[in-house]
Amino acid sequence: MNWKINTDVSFLLLTIVLFSYSTSFAQSHQIDSLKKVLFKQADDTSRVDILLKLSFEHYQIDVSECRSFAEEALRLSENLNDSRRIALSYNCLGIASDLEGYSSQAISYWEKCLELSERNNFLISKMKSLNNLGIAHKEKGNIEKSLQYFLDALKIEENIGNLKQSVNTLSNIGYLYISMNDMEHAFKYLEQAISTGEQAGIKSILSHPYQRMGEYYVHEKDYKPALNYLNKAYDICKEYAHNLRLSTTLRLIGECKYYLGMEEDAITSFQEAESMLITIGEKYTELFTLYQTWAMVYSDFGNYEKAFEKAKKGFALANKNKLEASKLSSLRLLAELYEKVGNHKEALFHYKAASAQLDSLHLLSKEDLLVEIETKYQSEKKEVENKLLRAQQEKINSELKTKNALIITTILILLLVGMVAFLLQRANKIKQDYNEELQGQVTERTKELKDSNTQLKQSNEELEKFAFIASHDLRTPLHNIICFTDLLERQLGNQEDEKIQEYLNFIKDGGKRMNFLIEDVLEYSQLTKPQYNGDSEVIDLNKLCKELTNTIQSTIKERQVKIEIDQPLPTVIGNYTSFFLLFKNLIENAIKYNESAKPIVKIQYKINPDSFSLSFIDNGIGIQEEYFDRIWDMFSRLHNHSQYAGTGLGLATCKKIMDNLNGEINVSSTLEEGSTFELIFPKSYLAKNPANNQHT
Repeated sequence: MNWKINTDVSFLLLTIVLFSYSTSFAQSHQIDSLKKVLFKQADDTSRVDILLKLSFEHYQIDVSECRSFAEEALRLSENLNDSRRIALSYNCLGIASDLEGYSSQAISYWEKCLELSERNNFLISKMKSLNNLGIAHKEKGNIEKSLQYFLDALKIEENIGNLKQSVNTLSNIGYLYISMNDMEHAFKYLEQAISTGEQAGIKSILSHPYQRMGEYYVHEKDYKPALNYLNKAYDICKEYAHNLRLSTTLRLIGECKYYLGMEEDAITSFQEAESMLITIGEKYTELFTLYQTWAMVYSDFGNYEKAFEKAKKGFALANKNKLEASKLSSLRLLAELYEKVGNHKEALFHYKAASAQLDSLHLLSKEDLLVEIETKYQSEKKEVENKLLRAQQEKINSELKTKNALIITTILILLLVGMVAFLLQRANKIKQDYNEELQGQVTERTKELKDSNTQLKQSNEELEKFAFIASHDLRTPLHNIICFTDLLERQLGNQEDEKIQEYLNFIKDGGKRMNFLIEDVLEYSQLTKPQYNGDSEVIDLNKLCKELTNTIQSTIKERQVKIEIDQPLPTVIGNYTSFFLLFKNLIENAIKYNESAKPIVKIQYKINPDSFSLSFIDNGIGIQEEYFDRIWDMFSRLHNHSQYAGTGLGLATCKKIMDNLNGEINVSSTLEEGSTFELIFPKSYLAKNPANNQHT
């Protein structure tokens, strides 16, 4: 049986070593990557950020390196006068000091970080410093102060939504209440920590509250639920390589298993925790706590030989690493063990040694206080010196800037005077040359302009011919496509293949849309031809409107359209085709883009001092204001063909006609209520007719 236990333990220890090596290798790779980036980085601000990361990465593996990186970060931050990074550097220096055993110095650094963070409202560094101060004062026994720091940190975390840090702080508060023996409040905060962590869905942060809840049940001597929570913490620590917390969890698991009668499993857990802490190489207080717990468990079950072995091992560790408070606890435990076995002489000796150690601790506390005061004084002195140096440097820089500005200004004035003199002389020469060349240039430019106009006219004529020929040539094959589609449909007869019928309908609809598009393009390209801009004639717009409504009568009846003319429209002098297209496109658009059961199109006439206007008002779907400029572009459509048919050339045609008439076309609209298109013509287009002079 003993051989089997030893074999299992050896295998377990080998697994732990390999696991620790793989974790440290990954961490070492990350540190090496950061060092490479630091070496290549020239910008001091970026260097500070990398130094702070390196300092934090080293706090579990090399405390001296942790301090070294933090000190360099502080130096660069002070040169940059970057308060936020100075505060973060103080926080890292506090961590390094705490790990080195200088708790008073650590508190001093964290208090500086807190002061700077509060002054500048740096929430992240403030939150970190409050948490660290809470832990530090808890270890010193300042429970009330510790609790206040934790509660202040928790308030910030909840305000900024930092759930991960909130879980840790709630766990720390719960553990603090355990040390105060206030189990009701301890359970409340630990339960809240677990609930917050589970709701956040971040598995890695749950190891802390699970471990603390396990400690709660251990304190209550309720070992089954304690073991349940500790096993959960163990699994998470193992998965995310939280080695330090894993060792603490193993110690507590061993304690639970021992009291639950699983002696062999308990010893295995203790051994695993011991091996892991030795591998980590830091946190001797945790290793000491393991030996103390191990000894007390053996003592409770009457195994005093093993209890003395672990208690003495703990004393040796405390004595070697100068853990004075731990040394006092160890002496008291040894005294109790000797008393239990009836060795009163040794018990008395260790009680006296514990009393002497207690007196020594009181003396050390006073020395720590003096060191703390001296450290604070030196820090404040250094800060004052740095402020004086920065003020002197700023004064020198200001004087240099003033002198440099004066020199530069003088040079610029001299250069300006010289340049003005040179330019005046040169201007006279240029003016003479310019006057001589001007006449020749005017003559030459006039000739070039005439040539350009001639070429432009020829180009426009050729473009119109091309558009007409291209449109005509496109219509012939398109007509063939439509005709042969009809023939194919008749040839297939009454076949009930829905797919074929769908494809035929798609071809016919596409052909018809293409035909409409060609007709509109052809019409648009010919807007500059004589039939649109040729001889003017007298046009009664009332008759024109009536002819147009007759043309689209079927659409009007089908849609139940009502066309309202408030008063007689004017008689104008112009090209009939142009005015007909304007009315046609605007009325058809008013009907087409209208979802009302009874569409209404109002035409209003208004005369102004230098112009007259025609407004086309509908109760259609309206147009968003952001598209007011876009609707005049060729082929511009705000809807697809499945919603509204058309080619997107109607309003473009209206715009071009109004440009040819030296007029304007404007739009105003409200979605779901309708649109108003206003045509503004020069007054010269009005025929001499008394009826045209009516005002509205």
